[in-house]
Amino acid sequence: MQVDWPLGIKISDTPVRRVHTRSRRRNTQIVYCTKPLGMRVSESSIEERFIIVAQLDTTVKLVRAQPCRLRVPIGGRMSLRVPDFAVLTAAGAEIHETKHEDDYADPGLRSELVEIGKEVERHEGWRYSVTLNSMLLQEPLRGNTDMLWRCLADATSVDLRMRTRELLEEIPRPAADIIEATRRGDVRACDSGSWENLLSMICDGVVDYDPTLPLTENSMIWTDKSGPPRQRILPFASPQLSLPATAGAPVAVYMGLRMRAAA
Repeated sequence: MQVDWPLGIKISDTPVRRVHTRSRRRNTQIVYCTKPLGMRVSESSIEERFIIVAQLDTTVKLVRAQPCRLRVPIGGRMSLRVPDFAVLTAAGAEIHETKHEDDYADPGLRSELVEIGKEVERHEGWRYSVTLNSMLLQEPLRGNTDMLWRCLADATSVDLRMRTRELLEEIPRPAADIIEATRRGDVRACDSGSWENLLSMICDGVVDYDPTLPLTENSMIWTDKSGPPRQRILPFASPQLSLPATAGAPVAVYMGLRMRAAA
């Protein structure tokens, strides 16, 4: 797949280093991904979680694992580093390193990550993030993505998608109301409204929701015609020499939805 990444950093379609899938020292997993379609190999639970969140983030267009080699001046010497992920979003290109909090507590490591970030961001169109385990596991992100992941790639009919979008053409509605209005008896499961089918349509970007709130049958659902664009859920945090006070900045909640729905 031909992709025009910004200039300055060469991104490979395949990992630039060998991934040890049978290592006893690593928690390696094969993770389904459609960006593009294929399987991604993760070498730790945090990398697995990163791929899952990136897959469910509709603002993310492409994900590459072990995507490039970077030559970075660290401690007065050139060092060769291979970051964990490259991500292409609607806003631009990003390099991500995933870390556990215990590792990130090391001042020496944080200093190295700051230097890597400088190298990445000296190239126009690129940003660098250190994604901590706690950022990917914070609620409601963890609960929402776990729920959505179970319904990713489930089949929903074109007719059900059209009926659902028609319901939401003017105002947002609660998930339970949408399910009831689109439910049909004696038809294929993919043709009838259900909680699982609604989650699958959220995964595919057919309908939208507020990712800053727990996803339940009381959640407000909308489309691009009746509500705001889907918010980003993949965390982003620039590396810092000192430990951050919090694991991530909160995202503003779209407060107008309930007011519009009640009108």
